[in-house]
Amino acid sequence: MIRLLCVDVDLREEARRNFAKKYQCPVFAVFHEALANVKADAASVAAPDAFHAPCSIASMRAGLDVICEKPIAATLDDARHMCGVAQKTGLMLMIRHQLRWLPLYNKARELVSRGEIGKLQSLELDMSVFSNVCRGGYRSKLPHLMPKDLGIHHLDLIRYLKGADGEML
Repeated sequence: MIRLLCVDVDLREEARRNFAKKYQCPVFAVFHEALANVKADAASVAAPDAFHAPCSIASMRAGLDVICEKPIAATLDDARHMCGVAQKTGLMLMIRHQLRWLPLYNKARELVSRGEIGKLQSLELDMSVFSNVCRGGYRSKLPHLMPKDLGIHHLDLIRYLKGADGEML
């Protein structure tokens, strides 16, 4: 059986208080405190890019499989380090994002794979920002917002719709 537990780590006291009240779960100001005090099988790292590597590596060193948001890390060296720790420990390191799990894209993939809409020859994807998440806070200051933070969704959707998971197109 896999143990799932909601835990929040945030430097801001008010954010921790609000999260705990809303979700009735443990909250911590320091990531290592959460690792030391919570029994789990996996960690979901949903933090600003600069924290992906340290949180994922610490989680794997604590014996947890990791599901980390994209992009894998802020630097290529950090990404390589994360992958090295995963290989050394034998734990899972999975990078994910939400778009491929939306019903719209699942249905599109199903129709393409069954050949019901013909052979997929081209795709047109819009790179608009429909959320305030990217218009403020740390994301709005990223030098790579469109190609790395948002564009990766489109590249992954192309692979997903084409049925080319894990392949180069």
